[in-house]
Amino acid sequence: MLWQLSNYAFTLVWLADIVWWWCGLASYEARPRAVEWSVQGFLAFMVFNAAVVFAEGITRWVSLVVCLVLLAFRGWLALRSPTLRPLDADGQRQRRT
Repeated sequence: MLWQLSNYAFTLVWLADIVWWWCGLASYEARPRAVEWSVQGFLAFMVFNAAVVFAEGITRWVSLVVCLVLLAFRGWLALRSPTLRPLDADGQRQRRT
């Protein structure tokens, strides 16, 4: 019963995220970082559980590798983000050299 509710919650959160994106792109892009991380974290948690925790055999191990590759890719994107670069003396983001 609980796993069914979590499936519905996953669908509702995903649908709400999509509707927000379609209906108000400016407000979607300006939403607080905590909301973004909460939504993405919940969706990732659900996908990881479905693909790795509750899978069996070779599917579990292939899914684990895929999840780790995606996590590494997300980390690489975060490192390339201009918001993570330090500010220079003028308060501007430093450019990559």
